[in-house]
Amino acid sequence: MKSNCLERYSEKLNRHVKGCVFILAAAVLCCLFVFYADKTYSASSSPWSMFHHDAQHTGQSAYNGPQTSTLKWSYQSSTSTNVPPNTPSISNDGLTIYSNFASSQVLAISVDTGQVQWTATVNGGGATAVATDGTIYAVAGTSLYTLTSTGSTKWTFSEATKNIYGEPCIGSDGTIYT
Repeated sequence: MKSNCLERYSEKLNRHVKGCVFILAAAVLCCLFVFYADKTYSASSSPWSMFHHDAQHTGQSAYNGPQTSTLKWSYQSSTSTNVPPNTPSISNDGLTIYSNFASSQVLAISVDTGQVQWTATVNGGGATAVATDGTIYAVAGTSLYTLTSTGSTKWTFSEATKNIYGEPCIGSDGTIYT
């Protein structure tokens, strides 16, 4: 009797374990598919339209990263605030990094050399996003700045009563959200 009961329990346990293993394997495969699927990027889509690149905030760029562990260059802000820059954005051609430092400057830094190509003064630190036409959107203090790829200001929107928190996000129709 004990042996018979033990066999039935063992069979149920085996079925349960097999079911759990199957579910776990399916979940791992789904995760691999979702997170490691080969991404295709359309030239018509914005390269860095929001904080951490996409709606899932993966921070993954369409451009290849370093192929060796050799430091190519580094950039040290000239301010003494010791505050790191906000999340950078990447230009459409992948050659320029845009970042808004706490020093109230948006910087355009060459990916190849690490040299500052231009600076634009803004009213505080915040994140940036890049539109398909190359326009850079930067949130800083009470304002949303729009800059050309050469650093000139196109237009500015200011919220008179409070700081604008969050990062600019560019919708598929070109609408800017903060």
